[in-house]
Amino acid sequence: MNKFKLLPLITTLLVLIVIFLYYFGGGFKMGAFYNADALYVPDLVRNINSDLTQLFHWNFSRAASFIDILIFYIIGVFFDSHISIFVFSIIQISLTTLLVFIVYKSFFTFDQAAVFTSLSILFLGIIVTQQYHPFFVVMKTAHHYLEFLICVFSLYCFNCFLDKGEKKNMLFVFAFFQSLSDQLYLIHFVLPCLIWSGMVWNNSESAMQKRILVFASQFILVILVATFIHHFLNNNIVHPEYKIDQLFDPSIEKINVFLAGLLNKYPTIFILSCLFYLGGTITYFKSDNKQIWLPFLLLSLTVTLTVLVLSDRNVLGRYMLPYLFAPILFSFCCIPQLAKKIPKKIGVLIIVLVSIGLVWSAPRKEVNGAFYPNHVNCIDTSMEKLGVINLVGDYWAARHYSFLSKKIQVDPYKMNFSKDLTVNNTQRFNQNYSGFIVNSIDGRGFKQEKIEKRFGMAEQIIDCHNASVMIYPVNSIVLNSNNKLIIK
Repeated sequence: MNKFKLLPLITTLLVLIVIFLYYFGGGFKMGAFYNADALYVPDLVRNINSDLTQLFHWNFSRAASFIDILIFYIIGVFFDSHISIFVFSIIQISLTTLLVFIVYKSFFTFDQAAVFTSLSILFLGIIVTQQYHPFFVVMKTAHHYLEFLICVFSLYCFNCFLDKGEKKNMLFVFAFFQSLSDQLYLIHFVLPCLIWSGMVWNNSESAMQKRILVFASQFILVILVATFIHHFLNNNIVHPEYKIDQLFDPSIEKINVFLAGLLNKYPTIFILSCLFYLGGTITYFKSDNKQIWLPFLLLSLTVTLTVLVLSDRNVLGRYMLPYLFAPILFSFCCIPQLAKKIPKKIGVLIIVLVSIGLVWSAPRKEVNGAFYPNHVNCIDTSMEKLGVINLVGDYWAARHYSFLSKKIQVDPYKMNFSKDLTVNNTQRFNQNYSGFIVNSIDGRGFKQEKIEKRFGMAEQIIDCHNASVMIYPVNSIVLNSNNKLIIK
């Protein structure tokens, strides 16, 4: 009899209630939800809600996040953007609970899996409420967390295929759409999957070799088709050019910086991760019941680091989500024999105590269903008095103010005053402007001195908490024949 079958559900509901209080009660720093990167999907969905054909005017990155867009679009039918962001996080956390239970079920009994899943989700809840980066991406769209979840489910399907010949078609469906949506999936799962298939093929009998060969051929075809469609839909991606003499040292150094930063900011999580991978490796070689989860994760980590080194990409936390979240969500998998000896009642007691602490830490402020920060209100009020609508900002300021404002539109421009088309609607730019947002958001973006050097002294400068607005004659800032801003 499964006594604890409702425990993960109850724990997840409790975590979601606490996060609800943090989100709507002012417990989070809301800027994390409303920076330019985090607003990519909400901004796009708002744009296509008014005109679906606008989707074809957008530039995307290689992580176009089409699945995130589809889910958010459906949510947006029922809720405004502020509530939709929270609802999206509910979906991601709920899927996390389901997938964590699926993984634990392959190691433990049903009740043990339920207890360990509940503990893992509570640990995740603690980390989220503390707003630790990059773990806070569980609350956001288009930051690769959904890609991480699909990687976990893909690995589950792949394991079922190797073990029983099942779920191959389901794997192909998810692989197709995720490769179309986020090409990080190619290095997190697809390439490691093919390498693993090759290792299995090399150590199998002829019948299994034939099955693996057919699988790999079909899988490669699915991925190639998805990648072709991805590039066809997204032909404005700019791919960097790499120089042979710059392939290795820069990224190796960035990996060292990333690991050092993780150790300095979150030493407990860093140590837990090291113990997780070390314990998982030892367990795999000692165990008779060899599960592919942990060694596959190590293979995927090796592939990802290799690709990052060879491509000279920045090592960002959101590129490493599978390897950062696994020690948090699947920590008991690395010590299955020891974990099985933990009395379930002790696990439940810990769940109760941690739940009480989590609820106790929740904000007790009035719940606010809208978000309209003072600095945006200040600019709106000032621009309305001046009759100004169109302003210029950098990538970080433009989407933030345009999305939250009720009065103005801020278009993104690069520091050389040409249009910044990064993940944006190319048809949404104005032809003339009346000012610049400067000194905004963490010191990034345009500076007052740079604007004055090119456009002269402003008629007026308005200070609004997190930013200033330099006002020029109405509609006097225009694009010249070289598509760069000048003052007429």
